[in-house]
Amino acid sequence: MKFDYSNRLSVVLGYVVLSIVAIFGAHYALLRFTSFDAAYYLFKIVDTKDFFIAHGRYISYFAQWPAVIAANLGVPLKLLLPIASLGYSFFFIFHYFLAVRFKTKENLYWLVVFLPLLALRFKFYSPISESILSLASISLFYVVMDNATREYSIKKWVYLFLLVITIYIGHPLAFMGAFMMILFHALWQKDYLNKTRLYALGITAVFFVAKMISVRSSGYESEKLNDATSNISKLLAAREHWVYIQLDNWILDECIWPLFAFFGAIVVLLYHKRVIPAVFLCGSYIAIKHIVTLVYWEGESLNMLHSYYAYLSIPWSLGIVYAASLIERKSFVLAFYLALSIQSIWEIREERFFFKDRLTYFDSLLNAYPESRKHLVPEGKLSTEKVHLTWAIPFGTMIYTSCENPKDAKTIFINRNSDGDEYLLKSQQNPSLFLGAAWYPYEIENSADLNSDYFILAPEPYKKHE
Repeated sequence: MKFDYSNRLSVVLGYVVLSIVAIFGAHYALLRFTSFDAAYYLFKIVDTKDFFIAHGRYISYFAQWPAVIAANLGVPLKLLLPIASLGYSFFFIFHYFLAVRFKTKENLYWLVVFLPLLALRFKFYSPISESILSLASISLFYVVMDNATREYSIKKWVYLFLLVITIYIGHPLAFMGAFMMILFHALWQKDYLNKTRLYALGITAVFFVAKMISVRSSGYESEKLNDATSNISKLLAAREHWVYIQLDNWILDECIWPLFAFFGAIVVLLYHKRVIPAVFLCGSYIAIKHIVTLVYWEGESLNMLHSYYAYLSIPWSLGIVYAASLIERKSFVLAFYLALSIQSIWEIREERFFFKDRLTYFDSLLNAYPESRKHLVPEGKLSTEKVHLTWAIPFGTMIYTSCENPKDAKTIFINRNSDGDEYLLKSQQNPSLFLGAAWYPYEIENSADLNSDYFILAPEPYKKHE
């Protein structure tokens, strides 16, 4: 495939942006893997030297393999952290590499860059999210579909089938994005009966039905689905719900420039008389806000909510990329892409202060009883605004304190029980006990069973913070 000069420069610029994000992620790897779900996932990987897959979202295999290999080689944790971080970054770089193989006059490979970048702020520091990994799959699916509708081939139909499988093994919300992208493509191309797109729509629908069946058999995801579909009156009340309000505040505080870019793109589309695609993108933007609110109606974790925010980048990115394709001055387009990427990376970087302060707060808890390596903190004595999510703190603090030396391992367990003494008594009866997540009895009876290459926890009772 041959590129003219502007295309070559555009491809290189995309690689540069993704590489900067990768380097940035590796540099802040300690912040990333001591936070929330990422801490739990990495703890399981290094402790078992194996992949850790939750809720059947096997897409994580493609991002976890560097960390798994490093753990099996006994790579020190200080080096394993950036390796694990790069695994998630390489996932997007590889999808970008594949996307540029498919010739598109709109430079659609930029979707692989923009989909995670434009709405990824706070969640950048918890990189394991399958919902974010799924953005790579649906962006590449769109690029291949666009190429295949122009230049039909059975081989590309096979590619589409394989990509739908990766969407299926990702986050359920990825299907929402895939359907929106397929419908937008039909409206843009105005050939509604194109056989390749109908094929893409058909196989996506089949796998979507299969996903809904599998979700029904999963307690966790079935609960989310029931929250979203249990009462149609929720749709009418969505704008008053705290999730919707939180989402609006987040957009205004942290994503105002991508939002302005999106609205500017809508103006360009309207100027070029692409009214129906422009209206569809605006409708998709509103629909995603409502869907996220319904899915997370009973939620309480800002960490998880930030995963869902990332799907706002679907209408934003489509609008920006297609509006840019209508602008003749390609040098202006590339300059704009670079500016928008730099602004997004800067906004992501600014989130580091919360995560640094979070580790400083853990230090203050650990230093309250410096002679103890195992701390039990009642939830009522915790400053939750400094840590947000509490269940993964035992794993995050283990990774944080063991980073330099596994012998320095310390852990903090947040006791959410009202009686306050159940876990303390357990640890006194069994000093070797390691207490993990409180949302189900995740306990290791003998801390000597931990992988000693990374975690060496002395057998002593937990010290309760009074």
